[in-house]
Amino acid sequence: MMRALRTALIMAATLGWGWALWGQAATKTQGGIWVGRWENDAVVASSIRRVSPADGGTYLQPMMHPDGTRVVFWGRAKGADRRSTDIWIAKVDGSDCHKVTKDQARNEGASWTADGRIVWSTQRAGDPGMRIWVMDADGSNAHAVTAGPPPCHDTRPCVSPDGTTVVFGSNRAGGNQQKLWKAPLAGGKAEQVITDAGSHHRPVFSHDGKRLAFFTNASPTRKFNLVVMDWPSGKRVQPVSLGPSDNLRGPFWMRDNKRIIVHGRLDRSRSVRLYLIEVATGKWKAVDVPGSVSCGHGSLDREEKVITFDCARNVPAEIGKKTP
Repeated sequence: MMRALRTALIMAATLGWGWALWGQAATKTQGGIWVGRWENDAVVASSIRRVSPADGGTYLQPMMHPDGTRVVFWGRAKGADRRSTDIWIAKVDGSDCHKVTKDQARNEGASWTADGRIVWSTQRAGDPGMRIWVMDADGSNAHAVTAGPPPCHDTRPCVSPDGTTVVFGSNRAGGNQQKLWKAPLAGGKAEQVITDAGSHHRPVFSHDGKRLAFFTNASPTRKFNLVVMDWPSGKRVQPVSLGPSDNLRGPFWMRDNKRIIVHGRLDRSRSVRLYLIEVATGKWKAVDVPGSVSCGHGSLDREEKVITFDCARNVPAEIGKKTP
């Protein structure tokens, strides 16, 4: 009897240990750019797929095309020169993932114009600063939107819904702080939008063009927080009051022009998450992204049927062996 019991315990322990090892081997935390179906303010688990290369590289800040067919993002393959990043495009089904820029330059912060072109920030050879450029989606007809004075850094551009104005962050005023600037998309003189203390980043227009959202560290806690500004009058509000460990970044407007999706930490969250925020009330709720370890920078198509985000996820290990 005792021998049988001892044997049973040994088998149970062995099976339990084996199960633990299998569980660890069956999943793997992997980063990249992902897309999924958007329903009821959540991401449908069965629809999530990676669209960036599965090569262990660094790929960031995806922006969904308004028609929901393509995603633009930036990054570099594993082992590539850290001084060089490219703009990439992929279809939402994971196919046709390719570089749009191939110039060994620093290319980042891409977004779409209303007519389907790409506006982004780049540092070309021989230029000590970064400029805003625009190009067709296939990489053709690329040309500068902003120019000097060097060595300023113009970053993270967005274009007004009417296609006339690009707004971006820049240290053109001097020093290391980023302020918001605007310039004609067709090219022309840049003008400062905000002169307040602090750094301001990642502007994005509401769909009706009446407001601009961005994030700033000009807050009592000195943590990055969401700001919404009437455009172009300049009246500004911070809908959310941050706790000591909270921060919010990377806004993107929902089509109702009343809510914004952001990423960051709220209510002592241990990881970076996506949140939906009501601008008028400051009420927020976390967005469910199944399998995510950390999740950032969400954007959606015009009809809000597809969402893209950069994310570290626990996925089946065999997925890491495949390139979409």
